[in-house]
Amino acid sequence: MNITDVNIIFRKSIIKGFFEDKLVNLDFKKSAIKHPTINGDGLMQSSLLHIFFDIETGADYPDGDEWFIAEYKYGKTKKLSEALEFLEVKYKELHSMVEPLEKDIK
Repeated sequence: MNITDVNIIFRKSIIKGFFEDKLVNLDFKKSAIKHPTINGDGLMQSSLLHIFFDIETGADYPDGDEWFIAEYKYGKTKKLSEALEFLEVKYKELHSMVEPLEKDIK
């Protein structure tokens, strides 16, 4: 198995085994929206902002340090709990900026 395949399997395991469960516990739900370039389902707390995990970008890097995108790229986390906290904080921050614009979207 090559490094890309190993990184993809590892990333999927972390996302499925940690992030998705933890985000669901934080009131995130499966998104019905499909991302144009990222395979897989997204998560959301509101219909205004959706999170998609980019498993493939950087999978060919030996250190695999860019392993998900949620509007912001974030890597080199020592603890998964820190990454989860970062994701939740940034989601709420972005949502607070987008929410006032919701009337303009409809």
